[in-house]
Amino acid sequence: MIDFDHCVLHLSPRIVMGSYWPDLSRYKNNGRIYGAELRHGMLWFSGNLSYVDCGDDKSLMLDTNREYTVIVGIMTSHSGEQQMVVRHSGENMFRFALSKTGKLIVVWYGDDGQWHSLRAGTTLINDGNYHLVGWRIKENKVTGLVDGKEERTNTLVSPASNCDGKVEIARGKGSTPSFIGYIGELLIYNIALSTEKFRILYELTSPYGTH
Repeated sequence: MIDFDHCVLHLSPRIVMGSYWPDLSRYKNNGRIYGAELRHGMLWFSGNLSYVDCGDDKSLMLDTNREYTVIVGIMTSHSGEQQMVVRHSGENMFRFALSKTGKLIVVWYGDDGQWHSLRAGTTLINDGNYHLVGWRIKENKVTGLVDGKEERTNTLVSPASNCDGKVEIARGKGSTPSFIGYIGELLIYNIALSTEKFRILYELTSPYGTH
């Protein structure tokens, strides 16, 4: 069940129109696909030249003083370097990514003028299997979500006050390389989605059915 009242971006690989990826939420933050290919019911991203951008609207602005959740279905076996999954553009950008060892991390440029990084997960995501992952922000804390369960919670030190409304998917930036692998459902909420709702989404969106 998708909470349409609080969903500000919903991209589904079931509805891809060439290079156009329509947003199924009521905010219409439609995506434009560059270089990615639809394979096996998911979008395949091969590196620097394949990504999606969408938004540029206030509904996608990330305000760390409020609640926010990013959820993505992914499959990857790439290792040895960080991988960008979703990022906000603008000066105070947030990067929702995988670490060099394949675990959830969040990277951001804080109001103190410094880059920060926090671990948000303990599960290896780059094992070649499907995972529904998420980053939940509430009261300056970030919690990693993997396959229907909570993982690690950490406090955001000197968080950026906000990011602009432009979101890029799988596109690398700076020291965080582009994502290599498959991306399926992608949802962004303007609330801290409950773990129970995340579990239900995991069961509904897995390309292999309920686990």
